[in-house]
Amino acid sequence: MRRAREIWVSIIGQYEKSGQTQEAFAAARGIPVGTLRSWIYKLRQGGAESTPMLPVRVIASTAPTARQDEDEGGAVELVVDEWLRLRFPRGTPPALIAEVTARLRSRC
Repeated sequence: MRRAREIWVSIIGQYEKSGQTQEAFAAARGIPVGTLRSWIYKLRQGGAESTPMLPVRVIASTAPTARQDEDEGGAVELVVDEWLRLRFPRGTPPALIAEVTARLRSRC
């Protein structure tokens, strides 16, 4: 991913200096215009690398709960609703837990 990002930083730089439309620039280089637009968006938003990614395991639940699981090394388990249960490793900043929970709720 890092190598692809470096390549796209260079390509987007060339596009911005070209003065061409996205369609013309992409066509001249044989790049799908949707891919060009996607990378422009990613790079302007800070890209995927700026957002920490955590593994997610989806399991069923019947009652909202939050608990610290000592059997799992102190992991924090948060059941947002009957369809969403999150488990964070010990030491995860509470602000990150709140942000992930809010983003998932807004998308589900």
